[in-house]
Amino acid sequence: MPEIKISEVAALLGKKLGEEFKVKDLKSGKIYVASFDGHGMKAHKEGSSDSWKTRGDIVMRLVLGLAVVVDE
Repeated sequence: MPEIKISEVAALLGKKLGEEFKVKDLKSGKIYVASFDGHGMKAHKEGSSDSWKTRGDIVMRLVLGLAVVVDE
């Protein structure tokens, strides 16, 4: 059942599972490329060669208003 809840979180942010989008951390100013899947959110820093990593912290920052989805 986790996929159902994750898809609901994605929908709250106007996103679909598998859709890539950018998130800006308001404290650090860092931009992340993110995507929801059936297990949570994966992300990497924009412009970085880092591989995708599970990032529940970014989800929490979005929920708390400490990060925003950036439309570019």
